Amino acid sequence: MLPFPPKKEEDFAPLFPPEVLRRGLAYFQEGRVLRVFRVGERVFGLVQGSAEAPYQVEVGPGLLGQCTCPYPDFPCKHAAALLYAYVEGTVPDLAPLIEALTPEEAKDLLKKLAVIPDVALYLAEALAPEKAFLEAVKALRWAFRLGGGLGETKALSLRLDRAGREEVEAYLEALLEAPFDPEPYLRVALERYLALTPRLSFLLNLYLRHPSEALREAFLQVAGERGEE
Repeated sequence: MLPFPPKKEEDFAPLFPPEVLRRGLAYFQEGRVLRVFRVGERVFGLVQGSAEAPYQVEVGPGLLGQCTCPYPDFPCKHAAALLYAYVEGTVPDLAPLIEALTPEEAKDLLKKLAVIPDVALYLAEALAPEKAFLEAVKALRWAFRLGGGLGETKALSLRLDRAGREEVEAYLEALLEAPFDPEPYLRVALERYLALTPRLSFLLNLYLRHPSEALREAFLQVAGERGEE
């Protein structure tokens, strides 16, 4: 595995698709990377994309991470831009400073950071990931009612690996309200759901409301496994 955090472009460039890397470099050169910081082996930052609000990016060893952009795959151009900014600048490692804080100092620092909107999003996901996910699903439903929500759907799909059964069920139910074909996103969510002790009755109810191929396959898989037991 290539060294991480990277010290030079060659430490991360081979892991990116060429076009994604090229666009990430362009973003970096345009000054779109607004903030960069490091905690241990992970690099975090804010990158201004096409949306009004900057995207939150997190990259770790092996280029495993996440970005709040709607791009379905990771690493994206925003991750590339962040890493270019990291290797070109001097970014202090905050881990030793954080570890040196007393519990009271850490609590006081978190309270101060919580009033900064961009940082508050990170804190919400870190401290209460289930609640943050359900709030995002609620916002997704509103976006669907307004005829949009595709970008939000893609962003939530990237967060499914940290969602529990209740959160994934809420997301699956919301997808049935999408103003576009939800089939690709149902498949992604169902893959996660099947790893979380799925409820057969829940899958049946979803299928009766929205008889999609993905839901049919998931229902039959769970029914078959339960039958074997």
